[in-house]
Amino acid sequence: MKKLFVVIAVAIVTAGSMQAQFKIGPRVGLSLTNMKVSGEDDIEGLETKSKSRLGFQIGVLAEYSLTDAFAINAGVNYAQLGGKQDLTFAEEDITLTAKTRLNYLQVPINAQYKFGKFYVQAGPYVGFGLSGKVKTKVKGDLLGLASSFAPEDQDVKFGSKKGTEANDFEDGDDLKTVDFGVGLGLGLALNHFQIGLGYNLGLTNISIADEGKIKNNGFSLTAAFLFGK
Repeated sequence: MKKLFVVIAVAIVTAGSMQAQFKIGPRVGLSLTNMKVSGEDDIEGLETKSKSRLGFQIGVLAEYSLTDAFAINAGVNYAQLGGKQDLTFAEEDITLTAKTRLNYLQVPINAQYKFGKFYVQAGPYVGFGLSGKVKTKVKGDLLGLASSFAPEDQDVKFGSKKGTEANDFEDGDDLKTVDFGVGLGLGLALNHFQIGLGYNLGLTNISIADEGKIKNNGFSLTAAFLFGK
């Protein structure tokens, strides 16, 4: 990461000496995200199915054009991530549905190559968990079993503290604060207006627990209006 920031800093200084074009402006968009969860399939009798959730994002985008074809852009976004999971206990015929909404502050940095009015881009991003909520629902009831563990809607706690084995759900955090991944995108640039389609691949396991892994993934459709030269 340190090497990456050094390269970006050098590129920005070089851009200034080359009278690079600088633009900045708002960016808004929609996202379709899911939480890739692994580990539950190892539990006997439990079947899992993941689905995507729709969210939004809003932020600021800055762009440094080094040449007519090559640019570096960076942004700061408030982004809604999360997903939906169905956990089915086959033997008891009970399904627990969990809808998770996670709110992040994301900082993406991309290298962008333009050909005509179109562009492709790629680069890393880092996200910081701000808040979240899990809404749950239980379907099915066998001898009152579902009602006995029917969960309540809960806030998501970001941090790094693991709960004690006896009280894991109360005195520990739920997910790690920092998320890191790689973003890919393509789009259309018309003067100051840009519209793009992107995909974020989460590389960080954000699960606090030792068992299982959770990673954020998702698509986004964004529009930006950039002021400047």
